[in-house]
Amino acid sequence: RLTGTLLFFLLAPLLGAPPRVIVLLLSFNLLYQFWIHTERVGEMGWFDRWFGSPSNHRVHHGVNARYLDRNYGGILMCWDRLFGTFETERADDPVRYGTRAQVRSFNPIWINLHTPLQLLRELRALPDWRQRLALLFHRPGWQPDHAGPLAASALPAWQAPTRYAPPLPQAWVQHGLWQCFISWPLLVQLLAMAPQMDWPNKIAFGLWLSWTAGSLGLLLHERPHHRTLGVVLEAHRLLLAGGLALTGHWFAPWPYDLPLDLPLAVLMFGSLISLGWRGRQASRDIGYPPDARATVGSSRAVQDR
Repeated sequence: RLTGTLLFFLLAPLLGAPPRVIVLLLSFNLLYQFWIHTERVGEMGWFDRWFGSPSNHRVHHGVNARYLDRNYGGILMCWDRLFGTFETERADDPVRYGTRAQVRSFNPIWINLHTPLQLLRELRALPDWRQRLALLFHRPGWQPDHAGPLAASALPAWQAPTRYAPPLPQAWVQHGLWQCFISWPLLVQLLAMAPQMDWPNKIAFGLWLSWTAGSLGLLLHERPHHRTLGVVLEAHRLLLAGGLALTGHWFAPWPYDLPLDLPLAVLMFGSLISLGWRGRQASRDIGYPPDARATVGSSRAVQDR
């Protein structure tokens, strides 16, 4: 979101605003947001009418029907009043937080991409470019005035949040925790050593870490065929990382020139062997053979077994 907002601020230098002023104002605006993210502070009288306040910002984050797409102003509320998006917090309609519909997945890649993909599906369903542009610039949930294929993709009704805790083999949960434990220091390595790396290696390292998040997310999915794909991706990821470390071609140098390539290779190949062992354990836990071709049925059917 911050990256998208920054694109609009890029117009300011073109209009003659000094870059230092822009950076100063952006920093102040970001710091201002700290104190308004609280439920400890109630309404503040006249201050709420003109400035960003905890009450106004609670409305901004609400998923209640009356609070959707309201109170965009970070500091000044005059812009919301000007464009008709201002709304006060009401005691008879307590703010509900979250999303209109839950994303039932642990996969961070899917969590970030499912909304743009849904938007692309809606764009493809529209008959002409005029309506497609209208969909991009209208409020969320807007549809053209016709009974076309978009009827099922309207803004979903609010659902009371429930904890997403699908039945999963403990073997995969343990593998996921172990890989997260390994991956965090590697993320720190990328951030710390980035100034000494060239761009191809930075991008490759970042993609490998994203691959880690994606394959673990699939491995912890409630549907068996997603888990099967996760096992395949995870095995290839560990094999690649182990091979790069063993041959001395790891993405980034190590801090203080520590000789950590061989220990990393041992970790990766050890994790690969563990993945196979845990796969056999997981197949016994949920009652289907380790052969991917035998992985069938929905998560509900697996749970019933």
